[in-house]
Amino acid sequence: MWILSADGGATFLEVNTHSTELVYRISSDDWIHDFLPILSSKRIVTLEVPVIERPEVGYEHLTRAIDELKRASNFFREGRYDSVIMSLRNVLMNHLLMKCEGEWHLMEEVKRIALAGVPEAVREEYEEALKGLEGSLRRILKHHLSKFVHIDSGKLLMMPLREDAEYLLLTVTAAAKYLSDLSARSREVA
Repeated sequence: MWILSADGGATFLEVNTHSTELVYRISSDDWIHDFLPILSSKRIVTLEVPVIERPEVGYEHLTRAIDELKRASNFFREGRYDSVIMSLRNVLMNHLLMKCEGEWHLMEEVKRIALAGVPEAVREEYEEALKGLEGSLRRILKHHLSKFVHIDSGKLLMMPLREDAEYLLLTVTAAAKYLSDLSARSREVA
């Protein structure tokens, strides 16, 4: 396209079309389903994280673990995946597991409270289940979480991907929910 300029010479007009793709996380499910279809967005992905009710009476570390998991869930919704990893490290190392003779084990008090409401006839099966849970949490701490944060110093080693933060959050939340539900059962029996 030719355009005449003020100085009498020919000038070219170049038209460029620019588009911007914006990735944004919205924490409210209703907003997503109500307004994004109007804005012609074609792809909507939602993630639901189970909410753990805080035990009314119970072991202090389990209560603190649940509070910290709620913070981690908020960090996840905000897209702060490094903070999710730090919160999960805190949950595992300070509230669910303890280091004994160089190895991480489920806290004895957590085991005791979880098993308190289990009938004697099936106690051995639940003890085995807790050993399996303990092994899973130990492997998460040792083999997955340690890739992102130094276990001893708490220093961030690598920024986690969303998928890693989601996997770790859901796994640790499920373990804490299981322990919380078992401890609630022990309060019902008492």
